[in-house]
This record gives sequence, structure tokens and C-alpha cells, in this order.
Amino acid sequence: MLIDEYDDDWSKLQAVILRCRAEELAGEELERAWVLLREKYPQGELIGWSARLTLALRIGGWSEWGITEALPYQPE
Repeated sequence: MLIDEYDDDWSKLQAVILRCRAEELAGEELERAWVLLREKYPQGELIGWSARLTLALRIGGWSEWGITEALPYQPE
């Protein structure tokens, strides 16, 4: 997964690349994920959001560039 912050001034570019594996969530982990989504995006209820295929990205490593502060990463 690539997460970046673009700027026309390329000296200000910042990015993080996460090396992940995706896993389908099930059971309690799936339910907890949807509780968090509903709390963060209550407007989803208006369009009938319901639990469906949900993936977790399990981070195995990362690299970054252009970032001047340390990232709070804790490997599993």
C-alpha cells in the first residue's frame, strides 16, 4: 500500500510504503471493525451499510521518504 502527500514542489513530497498481506475479517474482529466504521461514519446508516467482505491489512514492514518526524509503528 502506498500512502503519499503530493506537492507540486517535489522537495515536499512525502510517502510511506507498507508491505502488507490482506486477510478477510470474520467473527468478533469483523464485528468490531464495523462498529468502528459505524461510529466514524454514522451517515452510512442512511445508505444501508451492512457488514460485508472486509479486509485487514497486516503490516509486515514499511519504508518512507520525505518524512521528517518518526512514525509510531509497532509491528505485530
